Amino acid sequence: MTLRALCIGLLLTSCGGEPTSPPESTDCIVALNIDPAVFADIPNVRVISAPAATAPKSVPGCTRVLAAGFQLGAVTAEQWACDSRVPDAVLSVDAIDGPSKCGNTRPIPVLRYQRHPSLNQREETVQRGIGVWRARNGTTDKFDQIEDGELYCRAWPGRAPTAQCLIPEGRTWPGAAKSDHHLRDPAKAAWQWALDGWAKQKAGGPED
Repeated sequence: MTLRALCIGLLLTSCGGEPTSPPESTDCIVALNIDPAVFADIPNVRVISAPAATAPKSVPGCTRVLAAGFQLGAVTAEQWACDSRVPDAVLSVDAIDGPSKCGNTRPIPVLRYQRHPSLNQREETVQRGIGVWRARNGTTDKFDQIEDGELYCRAWPGRAPTAQCLIPEGRTWPGAAKSDHHLRDPAKAAWQWALDGWAKQKAGGPED
């Protein structure tokens, strides 16, 4: 083996003999079918763009990963988190439906935004797609209900926070001007949702 190959393989010294360090780990957002610019205001986070139908097998250099997807990207993000241990949290916006089952049982924070055709059908819609995540995260039947302008969400406590918000039919990306609630901005809301969930998990035990 050449000296250069040994240096590169060990990541200990450069070929000139100067010490080097492995890449610094950081928090990351993998944006599937989402413009990375929507996450521009979130500090100290690396945003990685990915196509709607393809989730990366690994995300080197990332300590924690939020899988964020829109429409087909949301379906991919949820399934990726179900099948892999790479994602540590999920933001799903306007998925056709949620996953039917999860092979991975590790609880992770989940925030879903789902379109609904009318307020008359919101009870049925708010339950659709969230069931597999509630089961995985061991949520209680008790929930917090949030209604603010056009925003309608339910949040269930458990081993990881789990919530579903409804998007009025005709909208694509949430952000109703009639609502000032922090959940109206899914990019910022999902990252804070993930941070809060990770903090509670690190503290140990289920959520309050």
